[in-house]
Amino acid sequence: PWVEKLGTHIEYAASLGLPLAEKDSLADAKGALIVGLSPSVETPASIAHIRMRVRAGWTIFGMKEGIKWLKDKGLPCHYAVMMDPGDVEASRTPCFPDVIYCIASTCHPSTFDHLKDCQRIVFHSAAGWPDEVKMYQRLFANGDTIIGGFTVANRGLGLAAYLGIKNLEMVGVDFGRRVGIEKHYAGFVAAKPL
Repeated sequence: PWVEKLGTHIEYAASLGLPLAEKDSLADAKGALIVGLSPSVETPASIAHIRMRVRAGWTIFGMKEGIKWLKDKGLPCHYAVMMDPGDVEASRTPCFPDVIYCIASTCHPSTFDHLKDCQRIVFHSAAGWPDEVKMYQRLFANGDTIIGGFTVANRGLGLAAYLGIKNLEMVGVDFGRRVGIEKHYAGFVAAKPL
């Protein structure tokens, strides 16, 4: 049902006058670690890997509840990636003033409003909506669009690459089910699979 509303979401995002993600603006970063919400993120090996990348000065990208989870573990979250067009996104996202929230222009207006006191930048996430790139170009004067899979972790990976980061890794991004593992999300995630 939200597909029909993408045009109004994009128009709302444009009306805010927020900065767009800038191509190659993080080209000097040592690397980016995309931290997902799958069960494996809670394993000791994953947590150790995140800590290793933090010590090495990598840029950490978190997703939704993962932002608070990282901070609760004493780990930084430099960027958060939001792309879901539904109105539940806002309720799942904690606000931290030291995090830069990268919000897809197709996100529900409540996501932008919920994060109004935070640092926000906009990016375009391919939704497969007719003429969406033309709309991006008309409203934002830039139609650069992040593509590749329909998960927030995929968009985080694509966004980090667009920002110019060359060394990219993912942790806690299981991309499928494993025998004996019934959960789709880590234990700290309130959502259920679609």
